[in-house]
Amino acid sequence: MPSPTLQAIVCALAIATAAFVPMACAPRAAAPAPAAAPADVPAGSGEPGGGARTATTPTPAPMLGAVAADGSPIVAVQGALAVSAAQVDEAIAWRTLVVGESIQDAFGPAWRDDDRLVRGLVGPLFEESLLRFDLARWGVDTTAAVAGALDGDEPQLAEVRGLAPEVARAWFADRGLDIERARWLAASHTLRDLWLDHRLTLIGEEDRYRAWLAARDTATVDYVILANIFEPAVIDRLLAEEPGAIEQHFRDNWNLFLMPRTARVRQVGVVVGGDPPEVARARIDALRARAASDGIMSVLRSSELNVAMGDDGTSVVSQQQAPIVFDTAVGELTPVVEDHGALWFAEVVELRERQVRPFDETTRRFVAQELARSRGMSAQTRAAADRIAAAMAAGDDAALAAAAAAEHGRLDHSASFRRSEAGMVPGIGLARELVDAALADGRAVGEVLGAFRVSDGVVVARLASRQRPDPAAYPQEADAFRAGYDEFVRGQAWGLRVAEYGREHRRELDLETLRAWWSHNQDGSGAETPPREPGQVRP
Repeated sequence: MPSPTLQAIVCALAIATAAFVPMACAPRAAAPAPAAAPADVPAGSGEPGGGARTATTPTPAPMLGAVAADGSPIVAVQGALAVSAAQVDEAIAWRTLVVGESIQDAFGPAWRDDDRLVRGLVGPLFEESLLRFDLARWGVDTTAAVAGALDGDEPQLAEVRGLAPEVARAWFADRGLDIERARWLAASHTLRDLWLDHRLTLIGEEDRYRAWLAARDTATVDYVILANIFEPAVIDRLLAEEPGAIEQHFRDNWNLFLMPRTARVRQVGVVVGGDPPEVARARIDALRARAASDGIMSVLRSSELNVAMGDDGTSVVSQQQAPIVFDTAVGELTPVVEDHGALWFAEVVELRERQVRPFDETTRRFVAQELARSRGMSAQTRAAADRIAAAMAAGDDAALAAAAAAEHGRLDHSASFRRSEAGMVPGIGLARELVDAALADGRAVGEVLGAFRVSDGVVVARLASRQRPDPAAYPQEADAFRAGYDEFVRGQAWGLRVAEYGREHRRELDLETLRAWWSHNQDGSGAETPPREPGQVRP
C-alpha cells in the first residue's frame, strides 16, 4: 500500500471538499486557453488595484455539447472556461494512479449518479484551465519555463516536487507513471509559480496601504452562541411536505454524511512507562506470540490499554488512528506498533470501506433539521436571541451571564479579529456578517450588533472594543509590512482567484453527456480505462 505521507505530500485525495484531482494531478491534454479575456471577465479581475489589460476581440464563450479540441464533447462550462469529457475521463485515471484506488472502489458503482461527486471531480480541471487563461490574458510567455520543467530526469523533478530523488523515482515507478507524465506534473507547478510571480507584480503601494489599514482595523465582541433548534412539529411538516428538498439537500451536502474507512479490531497493548523499554518490548512480543498460537482471546485480558470494548472484545479504529490495521487482512494480527507511550498489536475482525451514510429515516430527519437551519432561525431561537440582546443592551454582565445560562448558552469574549476573505472570528468561526457589522463605520463600543447565523447555531454579539489604524504610523511600518504582505499574497492569491471566478461565473455541467461518454469508454469490466497517450482520442 502506498505511503500515506507521500500521498499527502504529492497528491492527496481531498474527499471532504470533493477535490478529487488537485491541480498538480490534472490531465495533460487541457483545452487551450483563449488568447485574451472575453467580455464577461472584468478588467483587472483578480488583481489588486484593477490591473490593466489590452483590449482585444472577445473570444466566443464555449458551449455545452460542442466538440472540444481533443475531439470529445464539452461537458462543463464556467464563464470562458470549458472542460471536455476526455479531460474528465483522464482525470479519473490520474486519480486512480495517484491515490491507489478508483472512485468506483471508494464509493461503489453508484458514484456516477451522484451529481455532487461528479461536480467535485470536474472542479479542479477548471483550476488548470483558469491558470492558463490568466497567464494568456496577462501576456506571460511560459514557453521557456515550461520547456525547462519538461527537460531533465527524476532528480530535477524531485526538486520541483520537493521530494528526495530516490523517493521521487520510487513514487513514479510504483504508480506506473513514466517520466513524460512526471515532467508534465513538474510543468504544472512551474505554471503555478509563473502565475504567482506575475500576480505579485500587480500589487501597488496603494494596495499595500489599504491592506495595512485593514490589518490594523480590529475589534473584539462579547457573544453568546445559541443552538438553532426546531420543534419536532416543524421537522415533521418539512418531512411530509418537502421530501424532494430534503433529498436534494442530502445530495448537495453528501460530504457531511461520509462515513470514514474504519475497522473493528481486538487490540492488546502494554504501557511503556516504569519498566525499561526492552522489558515492555519483551512483554508485548510474548503476548503476540501467545495470541498467534492460542488466539487473541487468550491474551485480551492482559491488555493495559484504556480502550472501550464491546461484549465481543472489539473496538473501532479509523485509518487515521491506526493505518497499520488497513494493511492487515481480516483474521490476521498486525505487527507490533509503538504509539503514544504504548506498544500494541491487534486482530483485524472487520474492515469497513468508506461510504455515504444510507438515506434512511434517521438520516432524513437529520437532513430535515439541517435544511431548516440553513433557511433561518427557528421561532424559539429568535425569541431566545431577542432576550439575550435585551440583556446585552442593559449592560449588566452578571445578569447577561445568567440570561445566557437560562438559554443553555454561555457569555464569552472573542480575541481580536479583522476583515478577511473567510470572515473568521476567534471562538465563533466563520461569521462574515458579524465581522462586517463589528467593523462598520459608526459602531459604538457597547452597541448590540444583532443575531447572526453561524455553523454552530446563532450568535448574539455586542461590540466590546474597536482599534482603528493611525495613518501616521504607516511610513515607519511600511517596509516590514510589505514583506509579510507579499508573502501572504503568494500563499493566498491562487485560492482567492479560484473562489472569485466561481462567484462571477456559474458552472454548468452536462451530466447525461458525461455519463454516456463514460459508459462508451468502459472496457466491459466496470474498471476505469487507462490514461490516453498524448493526442490520442478514444472512439
